[in-house]
Amino acid sequence: MRVSCWIKFIDKVPSKSYWFGFDFDEGKRHNDWVDQCKPDEWTWVSSVAKLGTSDIAVIFNTVEGPQTIRMSKFSIEMFDEKP
Repeated sequence: MRVSCWIKFIDKVPSKSYWFGFDFDEGKRHNDWVDQCKPDEWTWVSSVAKLGTSDIAVIFNTVEGPQTIRMSKFSIEMFDEKP
């Protein structure tokens, strides 16, 4: 499956951590896309993984202090094989 969206962090981009990113219930977070994000700019992000037990989550547990995060055009695509 693939999860994709446009994302924008207002004022600052939070630090990447295990508790931050897309979770496909496979034991790891997909958050390498954070490295390309810049404050106040829209960034297209996309992650592909094998779906575990059908749980999909967007996790921002380690964001410190007030933070505005905007997401747009969130999509989930299911495939028979890895694209």
